[in-house]
Amino acid sequence: MRIPSLLLLTLLAGCSLPNLDTDPLVVPGTGETEFFQLTAGLDDLVMTRGVQGGTHLWGAARVTGLDWREVTIRWSLTDADDDEVTESTSIRQALQPCTSGSFGCEPGMGEVVAVTVVLDSPSGVRGDELTMTVEATDEAGRTASASSAVRPVSQVAVE
Repeated sequence: MRIPSLLLLTLLAGCSLPNLDTDPLVVPGTGETEFFQLTAGLDDLVMTRGVQGGTHLWGAARVTGLDWREVTIRWSLTDADDDEVTESTSIRQALQPCTSGSFGCEPGMGEVVAVTVVLDSPSGVRGDELTMTVEATDEAGRTASASSAVRPVSQVAVE
């Protein structure tokens, strides 16, 4: 009796399980504290200086059709010649259910924000149009990938 009660409490608390009844999909995004979906056009992403002296862009992703309770996600940046401009960034972890009511969130979708996509040479790519590709793979081997055009830009000083 205790296990069904815990399951019921978990479901009532709003915890969402992955939706595996749909085709795998990954939605590229950005955001340090919340998810912002990248557009079909060109998105300017502010380069951020990290505490260790490096520079990064904030990566984020939403997935559905994958078991996001254990998923590997990889972000890569390529230039117009399809050459990688920096080492890819990968994480392997359980994602959080996306915030219901937020734009683009669907039941059973998981998300991750605040992933540091490190730039090896920020001055070499500042202002350039790059392609950010996000690939996700779950433990069962289901995969999805998507790309968006991004442009790393310097932070704007606010007075």
